[in-house]
Amino acid sequence: MPAHKPKVFICALEASADFYGAALAKRLLQEGVDVVGSGGRHMRNSGMRLVANSSWGVLGANDALKRAPKLLPSAAKIASSILFTKPGLFIPIDGAGFNVPLCKLAKKCGWRVLYFIPPQSHQEHTEARDLPRITDAVVTPFARSADSLRSQSVNAYCWGHPLSELIYSGTSESTERSAIALLPGSRPSEIKTNLPILAELAKSINERFVISAAPTTSVAKIRKEWSRLTGAAGEITDVPVSQLLSKSSAAVVCSGTAVLEAALCDCPTVVFYRASEKLEAEARRRFGGARPAFIALPNIIMNRQIFPELLQGDATPIKIFSELKSIIHDEGGKRSKQMQDMAELRKSLGGTHALSKSCELVMSLLNKSEPPVSDY
Repeated sequence: MPAHKPKVFICALEASADFYGAALAKRLLQEGVDVVGSGGRHMRNSGMRLVANSSWGVLGANDALKRAPKLLPSAAKIASSILFTKPGLFIPIDGAGFNVPLCKLAKKCGWRVLYFIPPQSHQEHTEARDLPRITDAVVTPFARSADSLRSQSVNAYCWGHPLSELIYSGTSESTERSAIALLPGSRPSEIKTNLPILAELAKSINERFVISAAPTTSVAKIRKEWSRLTGAAGEITDVPVSQLLSKSSAAVVCSGTAVLEAALCDCPTVVFYRASEKLEAEARRRFGGARPAFIALPNIIMNRQIFPELLQGDATPIKIFSELKSIIHDEGGKRSKQMQDMAELRKSLGGTHALSKSCELVMSLLNKSEPPVSDY
């Protein structure tokens, strides 16, 4: 009889988690691991088996309630897989609101749990909360997060950010960059809000521009909406974000993981975000009524402005174009300063083997062997 394959269940709830989940799955499949889970297009194309499509991109409680009828069937399939299959290793990726309860369920059912990118790991202090009780190990992309979690009795590891391994970061100003990249976001609510802003902005751009269609949507859907907004077809692509950004001279990016990708691709960027009034109120309650100093990951990591942030009422086509023009033409040395800051950020993110080492950790948990040593 063939030997029993060790089993891993990966749970990803939005576009960046789906990206990381696919990268983990490809490496684990090469090691002979039976990889199943829930995610989106990237994980489906990795060769693993999906039990549910969970690349939902839900943003806040109100959005979750609004989309509950579509989400609940997938959630039920995920829970059933944990409840009624032989336990192995459960790997949730970010997504605390859904994944933390799943961790509790998995532990009760005898699964081991490796949390990949724990909740709020980018913050100065990462709250462990239930993590010591519901995880066997945690992989965080930031050294300060690892230190914080260890001080709270979490078995935390850090080998740098997985994007550093996934993205070729050796691009430079000598690389041919021939377009402005426009990224409206990956969540349905973001695309609905942001695409009209970018459509109005595009009227002022005299250079070639390319609109990114995230894995959560399609080129056809974005083209249809863009045509409705502008009367033109537009140049729209669904190539990986890093591939687009590495060939772009500048970018306008909805705040999210894609902003960090822009920095790692040496692409000068303007960050923007406009949320609904309900979501803004929800965020203010979460932060005690105060707006955080920064929302873009590069700015949070470096604790200073790397990329300009235009939020809510400031996220207008006129203001975005003003910032974009200044980095395209290096007004006041803004482009040069961003290039310097991106190089510093890239260095601060550490090594380029976060995913490879994480897979070594997975194998050690499955085989109950000695784990790899954390870099930080």
